[in-house]
Amino acid sequence: MRIKRKVQRSGKSSMSVIIPSIWAKENGLSPGVEIDIELAESPPRMVISPPAAPLQPTTKTESGGSDVVERVVAPMMMDAYKKHCHMLRQPTITKTLRKKLSTAAKREKGRDWDAYFLRVSQSSFLTGKVRDWSATLLWLLGPENMAKVDSGSYDDHKKVSLVARREVDYNDLGL
Repeated sequence: MRIKRKVQRSGKSSMSVIIPSIWAKENGLSPGVEIDIELAESPPRMVISPPAAPLQPTTKTESGGSDVVERVVAPMMMDAYKKHCHMLRQPTITKTLRKKLSTAAKREKGRDWDAYFLRVSQSSFLTGKVRDWSATLLWLLGPENMAKVDSGSYDDHKKVSLVARREVDYNDLGL
Protein backbone atom coordinates (compact mmCIF):
# COMPACT_ATOMS: atom_id res chain seq x y z
CA MET A 1 0.00 0.00 0.00
CA ARG A 2 1.30 3.46 -0.85
CA ILE A 3 0.15 6.62 0.86
CA LYS A 4 1.14 10.16 -0.10
CA ARG A 5 2.00 12.55 2.71
CA LYS A 6 3.32 16.11 2.75
CA VAL A 7 6.63 16.88 4.41
CA GLN A 8 6.18 19.52 7.11
CA ARG A 9 8.73 21.78 8.78
CA SER A 10 9.04 21.05 12.50
CA GLY A 11 11.85 23.42 13.48
CA LYS A 12 14.70 25.31 11.86
CA SER A 13 16.56 22.21 10.69
CA SER A 14 13.98 19.42 10.98
CA MET A 15 11.13 18.11 8.90
CA SER A 16 8.46 15.56 9.70
CA VAL A 17 5.92 13.31 8.03
CA ILE A 18 2.69 12.31 9.73
CA ILE A 19 2.32 8.53 10.06
CA PRO A 20 -1.18 7.19 9.33
CA SER A 21 -2.89 6.51 12.65
CA ILE A 22 -4.23 3.12 11.54
CA TRP A 23 -0.68 1.94 10.76
CA ALA A 24 0.58 3.37 14.06
CA LYS A 25 -2.15 1.51 16.00
CA GLU A 26 -1.57 -1.76 14.11
CA ASN A 27 2.14 -1.57 14.96
CA GLY A 28 1.83 -0.47 18.59
CA LEU A 29 3.20 3.04 18.04
CA SER A 30 2.43 5.96 20.32
CA PRO A 31 4.10 9.35 20.83
CA GLY A 32 7.64 8.94 22.14
CA VAL A 33 8.18 5.38 20.80
CA GLU A 34 11.35 4.98 18.75
CA ILE A 35 11.02 3.67 15.19
CA ASP A 36 13.61 2.28 12.79
CA ILE A 37 14.28 4.23 9.60
CA GLU A 38 16.23 2.62 6.76
CA LEU A 39 17.61 4.99 4.12
CA ALA A 40 18.63 3.72 0.70
CA GLU A 41 20.40 5.69 -2.00
CA SER A 42 19.56 3.65 -5.08
CA PRO A 43 16.70 3.84 -5.68
CA PRO A 44 16.20 6.68 -3.21
CA ARG A 45 13.79 5.52 -0.53
CA MET A 46 13.09 5.56 3.16
CA VAL A 47 11.56 2.58 4.97
CA ILE A 48 9.95 3.15 8.36
CA SER A 49 9.60 0.08 10.58
CA PRO A 50 8.12 -0.31 14.03
CA PRO A 51 10.62 -1.36 16.69
CA ALA A 52 11.18 -5.10 17.04
CA ALA A 53 8.91 -6.41 19.75
CA PRO A 54 10.47 -8.22 22.69
CA LEU A 55 9.79 -11.94 22.76
CA GLN A 56 6.60 -12.53 24.74
CA PRO A 57 4.42 -15.53 25.48
CA THR A 58 2.39 -16.52 22.44
CA THR A 59 -1.11 -15.08 22.32
CA LYS A 60 -3.63 -15.79 19.60
CA THR A 61 -4.73 -12.96 17.35
CA GLU A 62 -8.14 -12.67 15.76
CA SER A 63 -6.73 -14.08 12.49
CA GLY A 64 -5.73 -17.30 14.25
CA GLY A 65 -1.96 -16.65 13.96
CA SER A 66 0.33 -16.04 16.87
CA ASP A 67 1.48 -12.63 18.00
CA VAL A 68 5.11 -13.80 18.28
CA VAL A 69 5.13 -15.01 14.68
CA GLU A 70 3.67 -11.78 13.36
CA ARG A 71 5.67 -9.38 15.51
CA VAL A 72 9.01 -11.19 15.89
CA VAL A 73 9.60 -14.08 13.48
CA ALA A 74 8.25 -12.40 10.33
CA PRO A 75 10.45 -9.29 10.83
CA MET A 76 13.45 -11.60 11.41
CA MET A 77 12.66 -13.30 8.10
CA MET A 78 12.49 -9.92 6.37
CA ASP A 79 15.80 -8.87 7.93
CA ALA A 80 17.49 -12.06 6.67
CA TYR A 81 16.00 -11.52 3.19
CA LYS A 82 17.20 -7.89 3.07
CA LYS A 83 20.65 -8.88 4.37
CA HIS A 84 21.33 -11.64 1.86
CA CYS A 85 19.00 -10.92 -1.06
CA HIS A 86 19.60 -7.20 -1.46
CA MET A 87 20.13 -7.80 -5.20
CA LEU A 88 16.53 -8.99 -5.54
CA ARG A 89 13.46 -6.79 -5.69
CA GLN A 90 12.64 -5.57 -2.20
CA PRO A 91 8.92 -6.04 -1.55
CA THR A 92 6.40 -3.58 -0.21
CA ILE A 93 4.86 -4.92 2.98
CA THR A 94 1.29 -5.83 2.06
CA LYS A 95 -1.41 -7.89 3.72
CA THR A 96 -0.63 -10.74 1.30
CA LEU A 97 3.08 -10.65 2.16
CA ARG A 98 2.38 -10.54 5.91
CA LYS A 99 0.11 -13.59 5.56
CA LYS A 100 2.70 -15.47 3.46
CA LEU A 101 5.47 -14.64 5.98
CA SER A 102 3.29 -15.77 8.87
CA THR A 103 2.28 -19.00 7.10
CA ALA A 104 5.88 -19.83 6.19
CA ALA A 105 7.11 -19.07 9.72
CA LYS A 106 4.50 -21.39 11.24
CA ARG A 107 5.15 -24.14 8.66
CA GLU A 108 8.95 -23.89 8.95
CA LYS A 109 9.40 -23.65 12.73
CA GLY A 110 13.05 -23.57 13.72
CA ARG A 111 14.31 -22.82 10.20
CA ASP A 112 17.54 -20.87 9.90
CA TRP A 113 16.29 -18.05 7.66
CA ASP A 114 19.78 -16.55 7.38
CA ALA A 115 21.09 -19.80 5.91
CA TYR A 116 18.08 -20.15 3.59
CA PHE A 117 18.38 -16.65 2.11
CA LEU A 118 22.19 -16.95 1.93
CA ARG A 119 21.73 -20.06 -0.23
CA VAL A 120 19.24 -18.15 -2.41
CA SER A 121 21.71 -15.26 -2.82
CA GLN A 122 24.40 -17.67 -4.06
CA SER A 123 22.22 -19.02 -6.88
CA SER A 124 22.87 -17.47 -10.28
CA PHE A 125 19.47 -18.67 -11.47
CA LEU A 126 17.44 -17.28 -8.55
CA THR A 127 19.26 -13.93 -8.63
CA GLY A 128 18.70 -13.37 -12.36
CA LYS A 129 22.27 -13.83 -13.54
CA VAL A 130 21.31 -16.67 -15.90
CA ARG A 131 17.98 -15.50 -17.31
CA ASP A 132 15.87 -12.37 -17.41
CA TRP A 133 14.00 -13.54 -14.31
CA SER A 134 14.72 -13.46 -10.61
CA ALA A 135 12.91 -14.85 -7.61
CA THR A 136 10.66 -12.69 -5.47
CA LEU A 137 10.15 -13.07 -1.74
CA LEU A 138 6.61 -14.37 -2.28
CA TRP A 139 7.95 -16.98 -4.70
CA LEU A 140 10.74 -17.99 -2.30
CA LEU A 141 8.23 -18.57 0.52
CA GLY A 142 6.14 -21.07 -1.45
CA PRO A 143 6.47 -24.58 0.05
CA GLU A 144 7.32 -26.25 -3.27
CA ASN A 145 9.92 -23.62 -4.11
CA MET A 146 11.44 -23.80 -0.62
CA ALA A 147 11.80 -27.56 -1.03
CA LYS A 148 13.61 -27.08 -4.34
CA VAL A 149 15.96 -24.47 -2.84
CA ASP A 150 16.65 -26.77 0.12
CA SER A 151 17.37 -29.74 -2.16
CA GLY A 152 19.99 -27.75 -4.07
CA SER A 153 18.02 -27.66 -7.33
CA TYR A 154 18.99 -24.02 -7.87
CA ASP A 155 22.58 -24.21 -6.59
CA ASP A 156 25.37 -23.29 -8.98
CA HIS A 157 27.15 -26.47 -10.01
CA LYS A 158 30.64 -26.44 -11.41
CA LYS A 159 30.99 -28.42 -14.59
CA VAL A 160 33.24 -31.38 -14.00
CA SER A 161 35.18 -33.01 -16.79
CA LEU A 162 34.00 -36.53 -17.44
CA VAL A 163 37.50 -37.58 -18.50
CA ALA A 164 39.72 -37.96 -15.49
CA ARG A 165 43.46 -37.61 -15.92
CA ARG A 166 45.26 -40.72 -14.85
CA GLU A 167 48.90 -41.61 -14.92
CA VAL A 168 49.70 -45.12 -16.01
CA ASP A 169 52.88 -46.96 -15.09
CA TYR A 170 53.58 -49.05 -18.17
CA ASN A 171 55.74 -51.42 -16.11
CA ASP A 172 52.57 -52.53 -14.32
CA LEU A 173 50.98 -53.51 -17.63
CA GLY A 174 53.59 -56.15 -18.35
CA LEU A 175 54.64 -54.66 -21.69
